[in-house]
Order: sequence, then C-alpha cells, then structure tokens
Amino acid sequence: MNNNELELLLEKIKDNVSDNKYNQTHILYLSELLQKFNFVVEMNSSNNTSKRDMINFLSLGWYIYNNVIETN
Repeated sequence: MNNNELELLLEKIKDNVSDNKYNQTHILYLSELLQKFNFVVEMNSSNNTSKRDMINFLSLGWYIYNNVIETN
C-alpha cells in the first residue's frame, strides 16, 4: 500500500467514525490498533525511555483494560 492509498483509507475511516458508522466493537478495535501503533512509534523514536516508564505505561494499559473496558 502506498502513501496515497493509506491516506485515502485513513480518511475513509475518519469519516466513518465521524458519521457513527461503526459499532462499539469496531471502535474498540480501532482504538487498540492506534494505541499499539503509537506505542511502537514512541518506543522506536525515544531511546531515552526508562524501564520504569515502560512499566508505568504497560501497567496503566492493563488497569484500563481490566477496569474500564471489561466493565462496559
């Protein structure tokens, strides 16, 4: 997939989210995908990330998953 195709796909997804065309399962999947993507980008771009920061980040994700997402 080239940059133009990716840009068009992301624009379509953005429009569908804005128009409420996705159900909660789809929104959850998109949210998880974007969080994973952001995590990978941050880990690759920031060589200054300490092990403690990594543990805090993963712990927060675990807490949110177990206490927020699971209750919905």
